[in-house]
Amino acid sequence: MGTSVVRAASRSVERALQLSILDGVLASVMIAVSESYFGACAVALGHTDTALAVLVTAPLLLGALAQACTGPLVLLLGSRKRFVVLGVALQALSHVGLIAVAWTGVHAVWPLLALITLYFVAGMATQPAWGAWMGALTEDIDRERYFGLRSAFGSVALLLAFMWAGHHLQGAQQGSGVSHGYALLFAVGLAARALSTGALALQLDPSVPPRDSLARVLARTRTSLRGPGLRLALGLGLLMFGAQIAIPFYAPYMLKTMALGYWGFALMCAVQLAMKSVMFPFMHRIAARLGLSRVLTISVVLVAAVAWCWGSFTSIPGLVASQVVSGLAWAGYEFASFQLLLRSARPSHRVEFLAVAASLAGLFQLAGALCGSYLLTHLGFGYRQVFLMSALGRSLPLLLLVPMLYDKRDAPPALPVVE
Repeated sequence: MGTSVVRAASRSVERALQLSILDGVLASVMIAVSESYFGACAVALGHTDTALAVLVTAPLLLGALAQACTGPLVLLLGSRKRFVVLGVALQALSHVGLIAVAWTGVHAVWPLLALITLYFVAGMATQPAWGAWMGALTEDIDRERYFGLRSAFGSVALLLAFMWAGHHLQGAQQGSGVSHGYALLFAVGLAARALSTGALALQLDPSVPPRDSLARVLARTRTSLRGPGLRLALGLGLLMFGAQIAIPFYAPYMLKTMALGYWGFALMCAVQLAMKSVMFPFMHRIAARLGLSRVLTISVVLVAAVAWCWGSFTSIPGLVASQVVSGLAWAGYEFASFQLLLRSARPSHRVEFLAVAASLAGLFQLAGALCGSYLLTHLGFGYRQVFLMSALGRSLPLLLLVPMLYDKRDAPPALPVVE
């Protein structure tokens, strides 16, 4: 960090933003060694494609329902910070059960399903409250530059931790056993999330909303998506629908069909993560030139192209190239979508607006995962055919997002004329 980014912030806010970067790094480590390997762990435990689909869809459904309740839950606990800290603490505790399942090699799907559901429900429910909290913290700073830096640090941590995890699993497969290897990964995830919880607990929550009534919270929820926010929320939800048609099946495709092994799987995913790490520090400059809406729209086009590449190419070089594009695409999407959501909500409505938008995205993700599972298990589609259908689904948001390009509030600044 530095005074160039947190120029107008008080010392306590600056410290909170620094702690938020630390939280982002630790959360990225947890995602890299835990969440990124849920599908691979299920494959190692012998679960079928149908079970894999259930392991994705059920947590998404319950997570989306939990997000819809974020406003009342924040009201119940009294503050955004208290709710977020409690949620990430529960997410950390879910790792205790994951360690036990992996160490003992439990083959029944229900224990793993319950633990992954707890992980996602606890994490997804806190996202709207955390987003509103971060919106307040970054109100008086260069928000685009700050989130570019925060995402860059987190992306580098994600890449390094993910690579280490793949190398560790490759060694465990040849030594102590892959189940014990996953147990160690989940133990690292537990430690990272526990430290992340501490970093969040130490942060300031500025301009905490006054004690409210449930009636006013529900009223803000009903009105939160009126206006341009509805178009954006639906567009992001449609993208998640198209993406989730394919996302649950990339791991089994690489591990079973392509037989890449854990190290090959890690290397293939690392290409995307490395590209994201490279791009995030420059995203605020790109957004300043093009506008956030243009960055988002271009990213959606590229995200659709990535799924088409996975459905069309079979050579390793072709797929590596598609992963490069994927890193660029998702970096732009993650950078622009969150800030556009913050911009679309009044500060007093942020928790409710982000909760409803996140719930819509979660329900669209659920529908996409169910669609992909149905194509694979009932209609006889192969993995590559499912990826092509995902490309089509990922293109649908353009119908809603392209009109945003003409929103004057997001027009790029006029460039000086050079004689």
